[in-house]
This record gives sequence, structure tokens and C-alpha cells, in this order.
Amino acid sequence: MSAFIVSDTHINALVSYATGGGPFRVSDGNPQELGQMLVNENYRSVNYRYRERDEPHTFRYRPYIKPLKPVEVIKLCDCYDYQSCETDDYEKSEAYRLIQGIRSKALHLLPGYADAPWGLDDEHTHTVERIA
Repeated sequence: MSAFIVSDTHINALVSYATGGGPFRVSDGNPQELGQMLVNENYRSVNYRYRERDEPHTFRYRPYIKPLKPVEVIKLCDCYDYQSCETDDYEKSEAYRLIQGIRSKALHLLPGYADAPWGLDDEHTHTVERIA
């Protein structure tokens, strides 16, 4: 598995989505601090993976104003997770929790999510077709 440092634009998009208004606001945190936290965790992962000691760069928050579709945000989260998961304790980090919150917000905003059933009772049956 390889890992790389994601761009500041990538981080800005995630932080802007997390701190933006609207339904399912993820964080009331300071965007600058949230972004630096994500950058730091990404560096920690890459340094761990490649046994390096590169210092995280100083992040500068710039609001990402281009509208993103929920599926695009989910993909950004997946990429960030993949680049930042090398350490044994990533899933206990603040960065991980923030990314999970962003992903959850995006999932809830996917087209059709609100109309999908919450659960299925025993009266619902489905035919399973074999995939050849």
C-alpha cells in the first residue's frame, strides 16, 4: 500500500464541507485548526509508512466554494482515509472521527437517501438472482 500527502485543496474541500451550514453540520471547530489537524495526521501516516520524519507544512485554510456532490465528498473521504490510515491508532484519532462525520453527512445527502426505507419488515421479500 502506498500513501501520499493530499493537497491543501483536498483538505480545504473537506473542512469547508464539515463546517458549512445546512443540514448535518459536522463541526463548529475552527477551520484553520481542523485543516492543520488533518494535514498533521496525513503526514504522520506517510512518515510512518516510509519511515520518514518530514514535518507537516503549515496549512492555510481557504474556503472551498465549488459545490460538491455527496458522492464526490465520500470519495474525498475515502482518499483521505487511505492516505492517513497507516498508523495503528488512526481509527482513534480526531482526524478519523472528523472524516467519519463528513462521510456520514454526505451519505445522508445522497439523492434518494431520505426516501429509502429505514428497515424492512418480514412482509418484504426479495428474489435473489444468481450472478453468472
